[in-house]
Amino acid sequence: MSNQISTIFEDHEGNLWIGTSKGLNRLRERMITAYSQKDGLAANNIYPICQDRSGAIWIGSWKGISRYQDGTFSDYSKTFGLENYNVTALCEDREGSLWIATWGGKVRQIRGGKITAYDDVEVFKDNAVHAIYQDRAGTLWFGTHNGLICIATEPSPLLGKKTGYQARLSFVFLKIGVARFG
Repeated sequence: MSNQISTIFEDHEGNLWIGTSKGLNRLRERMITAYSQKDGLAANNIYPICQDRSGAIWIGSWKGISRYQDGTFSDYSKTFGLENYNVTALCEDREGSLWIATWGGKVRQIRGGKITAYDDVEVFKDNAVHAIYQDRAGTLWFGTHNGLICIATEPSPLLGKKTGYQARLSFVFLKIGVARFG
Protein backbone atom coordinates (compact mmCIF):
# COMPACT_ATOMS: atom_id res chain seq x y z
CA MET A 1 0.00 0.00 0.00
CA SER A 2 1.28 3.44 -0.92
CA ASN A 3 1.64 6.13 1.75
CA GLN A 4 0.25 8.74 -0.69
CA ILE A 5 -3.44 8.62 0.24
CA SER A 6 -5.70 10.64 -2.09
CA THR A 7 -9.16 9.60 -0.86
CA ILE A 8 -10.93 7.53 1.77
CA PHE A 9 -14.50 6.26 1.43
CA GLU A 10 -16.66 4.07 3.68
CA ASP A 11 -19.23 1.92 1.86
CA HIS A 12 -22.63 0.75 3.13
CA GLU A 13 -21.09 -2.44 4.57
CA GLY A 14 -18.48 -0.55 6.63
CA ASN A 15 -15.51 -1.32 4.37
CA LEU A 16 -12.96 1.48 4.03
CA TRP A 17 -11.80 2.08 0.45
CA ILE A 18 -8.46 3.88 0.36
CA GLY A 19 -7.30 5.43 -2.91
CA THR A 20 -3.56 5.90 -3.37
CA SER A 21 -1.05 6.72 -6.09
CA LYS A 22 -0.44 2.99 -6.54
CA GLY A 23 -3.95 1.59 -6.53
CA LEU A 24 -6.98 0.96 -4.39
CA ASN A 25 -7.09 -0.73 -0.99
CA ARG A 26 -10.07 -2.14 0.86
CA LEU A 27 -9.86 -2.41 4.63
CA ARG A 28 -12.33 -5.02 5.81
CA GLU A 29 -12.40 -6.75 9.17
CA ARG A 30 -8.70 -6.17 9.91
CA MET A 31 -7.69 -7.28 6.43
CA ILE A 32 -6.38 -5.07 3.63
CA THR A 33 -6.89 -6.12 0.02
CA ALA A 34 -4.91 -4.23 -2.63
CA TYR A 35 -6.24 -3.72 -6.17
CA SER A 36 -4.54 -2.31 -9.26
CA GLN A 37 -4.87 -2.12 -13.04
CA LYS A 38 -4.12 -5.85 -13.11
CA ASP A 39 -7.47 -6.34 -11.34
CA GLY A 40 -9.38 -4.18 -13.84
CA LEU A 41 -8.96 -0.61 -12.56
CA ALA A 42 -8.70 2.05 -15.29
CA ALA A 43 -5.45 3.28 -13.66
CA ASN A 44 -3.57 3.01 -10.37
CA ASN A 45 -3.77 6.70 -9.38
CA ILE A 46 -7.09 6.76 -7.51
CA TYR A 47 -9.02 9.91 -6.62
CA PRO A 48 -12.77 10.02 -5.88
CA ILE A 49 -14.78 7.00 -4.73
CA CYS A 50 -18.57 6.85 -4.60
CA GLN A 51 -21.16 4.15 -3.94
CA ASP A 52 -24.44 4.17 -5.84
CA ARG A 53 -27.78 2.95 -4.54
CA SER A 54 -27.32 -0.46 -6.18
CA GLY A 55 -24.21 -0.96 -4.03
CA ALA A 56 -21.70 -0.56 -6.87
CA ILE A 57 -18.49 1.27 -5.98
CA TRP A 58 -17.34 3.85 -8.58
CA ILE A 59 -13.64 4.70 -8.66
CA GLY A 60 -12.20 7.72 -10.44
CA SER A 61 -8.58 7.67 -11.59
CA TRP A 62 -6.04 9.47 -13.78
CA LYS A 63 -7.22 7.58 -16.85
CA GLY A 64 -10.96 7.24 -16.38
CA ILE A 65 -13.51 5.49 -14.21
CA SER A 66 -14.05 1.94 -12.97
CA ARG A 67 -16.93 0.17 -11.25
CA TYR A 68 -16.59 -2.54 -8.62
CA GLN A 69 -19.62 -4.79 -8.26
CA ASP A 70 -20.05 -8.40 -7.22
CA GLY A 71 -16.29 -8.82 -6.74
CA THR A 72 -15.37 -7.61 -10.24
CA PHE A 73 -13.92 -4.39 -11.63
CA SER A 74 -15.18 -3.01 -14.96
CA ASP A 75 -13.59 -0.09 -16.82
CA TYR A 76 -16.28 2.37 -17.97
CA SER A 77 -13.87 5.04 -19.29
CA LYS A 78 -14.57 4.39 -22.96
CA THR A 79 -18.33 3.92 -22.43
CA PHE A 80 -18.60 7.33 -20.75
CA GLY A 81 -16.21 9.11 -23.15
CA LEU A 82 -13.61 9.64 -20.44
CA GLU A 83 -10.63 7.64 -21.69
CA ASN A 84 -7.39 9.21 -20.49
CA TYR A 85 -9.22 11.87 -18.46
CA ASN A 86 -8.38 12.47 -14.81
CA VAL A 87 -11.67 11.83 -13.00
CA THR A 88 -11.63 14.16 -10.00
CA ALA A 89 -15.19 14.11 -8.61
CA LEU A 90 -18.13 11.69 -8.30
CA CYS A 91 -21.60 12.05 -6.81
CA GLU A 92 -24.88 10.18 -6.99
CA ASP A 93 -27.83 12.58 -6.78
CA ARG A 94 -31.22 11.98 -5.15
CA GLU A 95 -32.74 10.81 -8.43
CA GLY A 96 -30.05 8.15 -8.89
CA SER A 97 -27.95 9.93 -11.52
CA LEU A 98 -24.21 9.43 -11.26
CA TRP A 99 -22.32 12.69 -11.87
CA ILE A 100 -18.70 12.42 -13.03
CA ALA A 101 -16.29 15.32 -13.49
CA THR A 102 -12.69 15.63 -14.69
CA TRP A 103 -9.70 17.88 -14.45
CA GLY A 104 -10.27 18.98 -18.08
CA GLY A 105 -13.86 20.16 -17.62
CA LYS A 106 -15.65 17.04 -18.82
CA VAL A 107 -18.90 16.51 -16.90
CA ARG A 108 -21.18 13.49 -17.37
CA GLN A 109 -24.57 12.61 -15.96
CA ILE A 110 -25.37 8.89 -16.12
CA ARG A 111 -29.00 7.94 -15.50
CA GLY A 112 -30.70 4.71 -16.44
CA GLY A 113 -27.99 3.88 -18.99
CA LYS A 114 -28.32 7.29 -20.69
CA ILE A 115 -25.20 9.46 -20.81
CA THR A 116 -25.56 13.24 -20.93
CA ALA A 117 -22.38 15.26 -21.57
CA TYR A 118 -22.10 18.87 -20.42
CA ASP A 119 -18.83 19.53 -22.24
CA ASP A 120 -20.31 22.42 -24.23
CA VAL A 121 -21.52 24.29 -21.16
CA GLU A 122 -19.28 27.36 -21.01
CA VAL A 123 -18.67 27.29 -17.22
CA PHE A 124 -17.17 23.78 -17.43
CA LYS A 125 -14.90 24.36 -20.45
CA ASP A 126 -11.19 24.29 -19.57
CA ASN A 127 -12.07 24.03 -15.89
CA ALA A 128 -11.08 21.47 -13.27
CA VAL A 129 -13.90 20.15 -11.08
CA HIS A 130 -12.62 19.07 -7.66
CA ALA A 131 -15.86 18.30 -5.82
CA ILE A 132 -19.56 17.62 -6.43
CA TYR A 133 -22.20 17.85 -3.72
CA GLN A 134 -26.01 17.87 -3.69
CA ASP A 135 -27.67 19.96 -0.98
CA ARG A 136 -31.02 19.35 0.76
CA ALA A 137 -32.87 21.47 -1.82
CA GLY A 138 -31.54 19.30 -4.66
CA THR A 139 -29.06 21.84 -6.03
CA LEU A 140 -25.84 20.29 -7.33
CA TRP A 141 -22.68 22.19 -6.40
CA PHE A 142 -19.42 21.83 -8.33
CA GLY A 143 -16.25 23.09 -6.68
CA THR A 144 -13.86 24.02 -9.49
CA HIS A 145 -10.45 25.50 -10.06
CA ASN A 146 -12.12 28.78 -11.07
CA GLY A 147 -14.98 29.02 -8.57
CA LEU A 148 -18.30 27.45 -7.66
CA ILE A 149 -20.87 26.21 -10.17
CA CYS A 150 -24.38 25.14 -9.27
CA ILE A 151 -26.97 23.29 -11.31
CA ALA A 152 -30.50 23.82 -10.11
CA THR A 153 -33.71 22.28 -11.39
CA GLU A 154 -35.62 24.67 -9.13
CA PRO A 155 -34.65 27.93 -7.38
CA SER A 156 -32.10 27.37 -4.63
CA PRO A 157 -32.90 28.88 -1.22
CA LEU A 158 -29.16 29.53 -0.81
CA LEU A 159 -29.04 31.70 -3.93
CA GLY A 160 -32.38 33.46 -3.78
CA LYS A 161 -34.54 34.16 -6.81
CA LYS A 162 -32.11 36.33 -8.80
CA THR A 163 -29.92 33.53 -10.19
CA GLY A 164 -31.25 33.30 -13.73
CA TYR A 165 -33.19 30.14 -12.92
CA GLN A 166 -35.14 28.72 -15.85
CA ALA A 167 -37.61 25.85 -16.11
CA ARG A 168 -34.87 23.41 -17.14
CA LEU A 169 -31.34 23.17 -15.82
CA SER A 170 -29.85 26.46 -14.79
CA PHE A 171 -26.06 26.82 -14.58
CA VAL A 172 -24.84 29.54 -12.22
CA PHE A 173 -21.15 30.41 -11.89
CA LEU A 174 -19.96 32.06 -8.67
CA LYS A 175 -16.60 33.43 -7.63
CA ILE A 176 -16.16 32.90 -3.89
CA GLY A 177 -16.05 36.22 -2.08
CA VAL A 178 -17.31 38.14 -5.12
CA ALA A 179 -20.90 36.98 -5.61
CA ARG A 180 -23.63 39.05 -3.98
CA PHE A 181 -27.28 38.07 -3.79
CA GLY A 182 -30.24 40.17 -2.89
